[in-house]
Amino acid sequence: MRYTVGLCMFVLLCFGVDAYAATYYVAKTGSSDTNPCTAEAPCLTIKRGLSRLKAGDVLEVEEGTYDETSNRPNTSVWLNVPSGFPNRYTTLRAAEGAEVWVQPTEFNSSSGIHSIMSMGFGGQHHVKVENINLDASELPQEDMRIVYGFDGLGLRTSDGNPSHHLIFEGMEIRGTTGHGFVLRHNYAAVIREMHIHDGHSAEGVSAAAACLYLHPNPRNRNGGVLENSLFENCDLGIKLEGWSNYIIRNNVVTGMGSLTDAAHGDGIMHQVQPSSGWRPTNGLLYNNVIHGVAKSGITFAGDGSDYTNVKVYNNTIYDAGLTCISDCSGQAARCPFNASDASLIKNNICHDVQVLTNLPAGNFDEDPLFMDAASGDFRLQEASGAIDAGVSLPQVSTDMLGVKRPQPSGGKWDMGAFEFEGVIESR
Repeated sequence: MRYTVGLCMFVLLCFGVDAYAATYYVAKTGSSDTNPCTAEAPCLTIKRGLSRLKAGDVLEVEEGTYDETSNRPNTSVWLNVPSGFPNRYTTLRAAEGAEVWVQPTEFNSSSGIHSIMSMGFGGQHHVKVENINLDASELPQEDMRIVYGFDGLGLRTSDGNPSHHLIFEGMEIRGTTGHGFVLRHNYAAVIREMHIHDGHSAEGVSAAAACLYLHPNPRNRNGGVLENSLFENCDLGIKLEGWSNYIIRNNVVTGMGSLTDAAHGDGIMHQVQPSSGWRPTNGLLYNNVIHGVAKSGITFAGDGSDYTNVKVYNNTIYDAGLTCISDCSGQAARCPFNASDASLIKNNICHDVQVLTNLPAGNFDEDPLFMDAASGDFRLQEASGAIDAGVSLPQVSTDMLGVKRPQPSGGKWDMGAFEFEGVIESR
């Protein structure tokens, strides 16, 4: 008996408490939700599969469109799953190579905020969702217009018990009348390689619907918004309030707002709530491409005292209906720095914007000679004046495509999100 106990202790110590994590399966071919969710007898719905998960388990979903009309108010897929471990996240994912859509056709309406996928109550950690797509476009209009509209993915956990170490990647979200993705009361969250598009505010709702909304809370920290594509008809691209120690990099934001309505349409908007202590701190925004927006490329509300060490480096902003980098009063590039701290905005390209005033030194506002801006190719031609025109920024060691900066090694940084790789024979 003592040998058995000793062996069990060895397994737990050497392999961790998640050594026995299992993988469960969902498929449209599942004959019943009474199935055990094995590869041979998969469950029929994602809801049933999630109910089987224990800490560190994986739920794998096969190809298909899942209605997931739920009896639970306010959501179709509720991520009420056990927390995982640092070395093994509790995971909901599409099977390799499978295209999976959650597309509800009706909804159990009640008062409150509505999302196709949500996480509530707080405290969950080390949870990952990969390549599960969300589509609200098939919902009846009476469902689409309730309260604040209909979010795609809403994580609204408890302030006193925030979730943390969450990863969402490779998802497509479309057709929402609220925010595409809203994150609240979380920290150490990573949002990566998402495609969020064709969302807008619900009829009769004045609040702007963002493709990606990082909600205010002092606990929101240590997050990353990386390599996402946000496009077409959201009121805002990325709306961020009061985060600290965050990175927003390598995102493409295009087609925000209506070109005839400058009330909405910023590419990236920072807001502050000083009375609540929600001030952006230690932020780094770099290698983002923002174009075709109705208002400003990057907007900062408030004044320089509301921000601490927020850096804006090597972004490309093109075709903005208002300003390039501005505060909410429309004065270009006044925030997030004071006159003595203009080093926080460097190496950005601002071209073809409606208003361009007071852009600080160290940025580029001439024609940068893009390869093909009309087709969304913002790499630099050989004759571009933005090549070798930047200052050295060790924090930005690669460009949007992963090209090492600077080129050639030992040279100068280029302006904008792309580093020129070719050899320049002469100037």
